[in-house]
This record gives sequence, structure tokens and C-alpha cells, in this order.
Amino acid sequence: MDEDEAELLSLTRSLSPSNAATTSSDQTLTPPIPSLPRKYRVRTHCHNALLPSAAAAAPRAATSTDYEIPRRVRLGPRSDQEKQSRIFSPPAPRLRYWRVPTKRLRVAAPSSPPQRAGVTPLGESANQRMEAQREAAADPMHELAEARREIARFSVGRARVRIGRARRRREDPDEDEEGEAKEACRAAGEFVLECSEIGDDRPLSGCSFSRDGLMLATCSWSGIAKIWSMPQVKRTATLKGHRERATDIVFSPVDDLLVTASADRTAKLWKPDGSLLKSFDGHLDRLARVAFHPSGKYLGTASFDKTWRLWDINTGLELLLQEGHSRSVYGISFHPDGSLAASCGLDALTRVWDLRTGRSILALEGHVKPVLGVSFSPNGYRLATGSEDNTCRIWDLRKRKCEYTIPAHSHLISQVKYEPQEGYFLATASYDMKAMVWSGQDFKPVKTLVGHEAKVTGLDIRADGQQIATVAYDRTIKIWSSRSSGNEKNSMDID
Repeated sequence: MDEDEAELLSLTRSLSPSNAATTSSDQTLTPPIPSLPRKYRVRTHCHNALLPSAAAAAPRAATSTDYEIPRRVRLGPRSDQEKQSRIFSPPAPRLRYWRVPTKRLRVAAPSSPPQRAGVTPLGESANQRMEAQREAAADPMHELAEARREIARFSVGRARVRIGRARRRREDPDEDEEGEAKEACRAAGEFVLECSEIGDDRPLSGCSFSRDGLMLATCSWSGIAKIWSMPQVKRTATLKGHRERATDIVFSPVDDLLVTASADRTAKLWKPDGSLLKSFDGHLDRLARVAFHPSGKYLGTASFDKTWRLWDINTGLELLLQEGHSRSVYGISFHPDGSLAASCGLDALTRVWDLRTGRSILALEGHVKPVLGVSFSPNGYRLATGSEDNTCRIWDLRKRKCEYTIPAHSHLISQVKYEPQEGYFLATASYDMKAMVWSGQDFKPVKTLVGHEAKVTGLDIRADGQQIATVAYDRTIKIWSSRSSGNEKNSMDID
């Protein structure tokens, strides 16, 4: 036995209560005990005190009077690995989980309250049904789902009519589509300036024909919109309500209501007599262009907050906030069937959206500068876009690619519109102070409309294709009419 073990054994015997009681000497054991060498300090399972040096410095536990070193702890010299881990701690408790069986309980229906004489209360099922309908009506997702179902039903009917009409025209030997297209382009080549009128004190930003062509609406940077009677171009109403400049105006395709967009981040619905019906608030930045859905029940607005939104005309609710552009959204247009929407923006991208599912189905890349105008062709499979790169691109939605690029102007194209009846021609407005008419078949130039003295900001084509209205920075409205507009043989019938 070496010297350290002998010293420890003598100290242990002196600390034992039994040894203290049977000792031969009458000398009392002194509590303060000098601390053991560091290599003999042991941590027990009871607490974290060091034995025996800490036992004298700290009060002992109430349940124990003395300590003895457990026999299972070896006190002899240890290896180097054991010397590095001298502190022993009790094992961590194991966490056990039990699966509590659940039992489906049958709850008895509450008893019905007593009925008063002469009163027949609604049944529980009727009350629950009314509450569910009330909650569903307050849910915006329910409104969006209903709108998508309505759009799907509307678009299926319109597509059936359009495809059936195209099939009849193709199978009818008396129909000459190419001849009609040439005749329409020939009539468009005879457009002449019929009228010019000062529209406002500040530059004009947009114009729109009513569905019957008897009214023309214009808007300007002053924030004021005006209604003009056609063909005399006399002002009949003034629409005041925007706090900032107005950016666009458009008539409804099913009635005489119209919508204006403004840089004050709102769009407003008006009657043609100038009375305000609704205001569509929600965009975080100024609005650019707006468009009516072909059903007339919904409105699309494009904004510089990088989103376009879909609104319910009847309730004024925002049904859809659509993101997808990396920069400001400038233009929006709806497919003639009502199933698709196209948006263009300052990211030089045009996206086609399926309104029935909310998905982006096409991303049309090709322009190298911001796209400012977009328009669907009435034939349903062509889309025209106008850009700051001075070109107008024709996209084939069936092939998902650009069909033709028109080097249209010497400056940016501010707006592009298809002739709304058959799409036999399209017109573009530009900051080079001109508007031009192009063939819808071979995309050759048909007519150049020269007359404005400043940048042309907007245009619209009447439903029968016999008139074009243009507005510009020179504050004037110009009406261009075909010389053959009075000839019923050359005019196109409106379905």
C-alpha cells in the first residue's frame, strides 16, 4: 500500500460515525477536515458537493447526517483517461411516451327550445346553412372561386360561338375571308382626318369609344375625364373625382358605364352622365392602363406597384392580386372569350394568364425595352404588343412564339389596338407624333395617320372599324374616318 492510500484510509476511518463511537481515546473529532488531494475528490449521486472538503464548508442535507465514500468507487491510482473524467453524474432520465387511445363519442343532439304559440322557428339545419352562407360570402377566396367559375362558364360559351362561326365560314363556299380582309384593309387605307377638337388644358392620356359608337370618352393629366357625343364631338358630361392625373379611360363592352384610372392609385366607375358609382382602392402605386372583361362584370387594372388586380364591378371587391412581373405593370388586355388575360410591363415581358386557374401559362420574351401596349386579336390566337424598342410584335399563342416583328415607328409605341370585329387590321400610336394602320394578315403598312403636333398617347377603334380616335400631348382629339364609311356594302356588320 503506497503512502497516499494509507493517508486516505486513515481519514476515512476517522470520519466514520461507528469508528468515532468505539474509539479508544476520549478525544473529540474536530469537524473541519483538511481537504483531500485533488485526485481523490468524488461527486456522489446525492448532490454536487465535493467530499469531504465541501462537506465542512457547506451545510449538510436534512436527510443525511454523514457521508461515506461508496464502495463501488475505486480509490486507487487511475489511468490517464480516467483521471481526465473524475466527475460522475447520474444517468439522464429516459422519456417515455404512451399512445392514449381515443374513442369517438356519440354526442346527443341538444333538445330544441320550447316554441311559443304562433311562432315556427327555423330548423337547426336551416340556421347552420344560413350561417355557412354568411361566412362564405365574407370570405374573399369564396368570391374568387365563384368569379372563376363564372368566367369559365362565360368563356366556354363564347369560345363555342367563335369556333362555330369560324367553321361555318371555312366550310361555306360563298365566304371569302381573304377577300373580306383585303376589302377591310382597302377601306382602312382611306382613313382621313374628319374632326379635330381641343380636349383639355393639359395633355390627353387616353380615349375610348362606347359599344354603339355614339359616345367618346377622353381623360387628361388634369384628372378630368369628358364624354363627347359622336359624330359632332360635342361635350356632354365632365367627370371630376381624381386628385392626380388620369392615365386611362375605357367603356364597358355591355353597357354605357365607364372606368377611369389615375395616378392617385384608384380607379373609378362612372355613369355617362358624370355620376360616380364606385371607387376601386387598393393599389400601392399609380395606375397605368385598365380593361373591362368581355362579360362586363370584372375590371382589370395595371399598376406601378408591380401587380395587376381583378375587381368585381357589382360589389367593388378586389378578387385577385396578381404578381409575376419584376417591374411595373403598364398594360392589360382580356381575350375575346374571357378566359385569358395578358399583362405587359417595364420588365420587357408579356405574360398570359389563365383566369380560370390563376396560372401564368405563357411568358413572351422578345422585346428589349419596356412593353407599353398589348391587345388580343378577335380570332383568338394572336396577340400584339408594342414596346419602347419601336417595334410591334405579333405572337401566335398556338405556337407560343413571335410570328412577326413590325418595325413600326421611329419612337416608342404607346398603344396598340386590334380592329374589334374581325381583326383584319390593327393600329399603333407612337411618340413620333403618328399613328399607323397595319394589315392583320401580312402586317404590311396600310395607312399613316399624320396630324398631331406632339406625342400620340392613345387611340381606339370603333366597333364597326370605320373610325379611329387618337389623343396626344397637343391636347387635341382627332377623329379619322374611312371615306367608305357611308357605304353599307363596305361596312362590316356587328355581331
